[in-house]
Amino acid sequence: VMVADLDSLVASAGRLKPSLAIVDLALGRGDIGGLIERLRTVCPALKVLVLSPHDEVSVAASALRAGADGFVVTRTVATELLPAVSAAMLSACDVEVQP
Repeated sequence: VMVADLDSLVASAGRLKPSLAIVDLALGRGDIGGLIERLRTVCPALKVLVLSPHDEVSVAASALRAGADGFVVTRTVATELLPAVSAAMLSACDVEVQP
């Protein structure tokens, strides 16, 4: 399900109870930890994979510290998304950022 805003994302997660959410970093409006917390409030077992146009290691590290199960730079989606989804679903948090 594609959503346009954070409230729609949280409502959809609560209703559908997905195993995985692939979330654009921009939906967090600078508070990725708050976004992940809201998602896990309605769907505690949810795996969260964050997409971002930013390839700085600090951005990926911040998302992972906030509780994301993986991080993918948007320009690498074609090659990195499926491995990141697999790793997140296996609870492996060793997805590397590829600048």
